[in-house]
Amino acid sequence: MSDIFREVEEDLRQDNYRKIWDEWGMLIVAVVVIIVFGTAGYQIWQGYQSSQRLNYADAYIAASELDRNDQQDQALSAFEALAKTGSEGYQALAKFRKAGILGDQDKIDEAIALFDEIAGDPAIDDSFRRLAQIKAAVLLAESAPYVDIRDRVVPLAESQTPWRFSALEILGYAAFKHDDPARAIQSFQRLAEDPETPISIRTRATEMLIILDAPSGEASPAPVVIEDPDGQSSESGVSE
Repeated sequence: MSDIFREVEEDLRQDNYRKIWDEWGMLIVAVVVIIVFGTAGYQIWQGYQSSQRLNYADAYIAASELDRNDQQDQALSAFEALAKTGSEGYQALAKFRKAGILGDQDKIDEAIALFDEIAGDPAIDDSFRRLAQIKAAVLLAESAPYVDIRDRVVPLAESQTPWRFSALEILGYAAFKHDDPARAIQSFQRLAEDPETPISIRTRATEMLIILDAPSGEASPAPVVIEDPDGQSSESGVSE
């Protein structure tokens, strides 16, 4: 008797399975296909992205080798191509290197324009943007009016970031180049007296103070003096 019940139950189960399959079979197949092909597609996409990253890295290394081997025109073209087609990170790096080469080739205006583009791009990492500001100011320090350089780097000089040291050094150098020893001394004294100043920058600041015949350790830090466009001056306390 128990065998009969089992057979009946089995028939009922099979009948239920057939009903389920008739109603939902195609949907079940579709879901299985989506899962299988979706997983395969994701793996293919991951592999593609990994391959692309390797390609960008290879392109950057190849361009850097050209630059190292003094093949600057070829390096410039390679970095320019990577700046257009690479991932966001490699685009930023390529633009930075391209601007550096332009500066080395004395194409100062082009280099500064590209550094300014990097500094103004919110999609680029903040450390790169600040370094671009510093690089542009360095290129300007030889010839641009002091006020132009000041406007670029004083915000960094007043910040609590490590960039304040380079910014102060540029301000001092620019003032020195423009025959303004008072401003130069103010910047170099702050660097010489700040215990957090990197040793290389402090050494250069101390040497400049010797050249300017100024004390390098006795005086208290002086503020950077900023002239307004109307000719009046104001003091800006640069954070230490």
